Amino acid sequence: MDNPLFQSKFKQVIRSHGLSSQIGFQSGNHHTNSRIGIRLNYLEKFSKFLIEPRLSFSHQIVDNLTFQLLGELKHQTASQIIDFQDDFLGIENRRWIIANDDAFPILKSYQDSLGLFYTNNGWLIRTEGYMKNVDGVTTKSQGFQNQYQYVNDIENYEVFGTDFLIRKRFKSINNSISYSYMNNKYTFNNLSKINFPSNFDITHSVSFVFTYSIKKLNILTGLN
Repeated sequence: MDNPLFQSKFKQVIRSHGLSSQIGFQSGNHHTNSRIGIRLNYLEKFSKFLIEPRLSFSHQIVDNLTFQLLGELKHQTASQIIDFQDDFLGIENRRWIIANDDAFPILKSYQDSLGLFYTNNGWLIRTEGYMKNVDGVTTKSQGFQNQYQYVNDIENYEVFGTDFLIRKRFKSINNSISYSYMNNKYTFNNLSKINFPSNFDITHSVSFVFTYSIKKLNILTGLN
């Protein structure tokens, strides 16, 4: 039997040009620090400009207590999609797809966070709230194995939550306990159920870590 060799190659290119600038400020007592930046992107393939501002601000309210604010816009020109074999194994095949500004749009995200940090005498107490919104998410990238497996829809997901950490260091011992709350939801307006939890949604998460170090011996144990 003659099995001729068949080979097919596809080449896709997105060439981008970027121009960025940043300005910073620090108070005389070093208690306040801020940086404001902006990046201008030009995507040659789509003749499109994307403006992405960024902000970082921190201020020491009192001794050992610091407030922090972060915010930024970002974009991504590649999306990962998941294909499943049609046999009973259902093995998934992940591959990256270049954005075409149609079935696979450019991913655009906005994210910000607010945090308080306290450090003193080996103690670290940190609490932080965050929010992120991503537009351009496709159903093909979510690996649905139900009635939505062959549906192609483009919408967004939004996640908000909070993280809380307490850590105490001694000479040879380091203890920490953390708690996270997350609400991560998809929005697909063309599906029968418009809003539903993300594949990565873990509403409550608690972890405890204990480490002990002496000379060349390190012992670590944790609980999630």
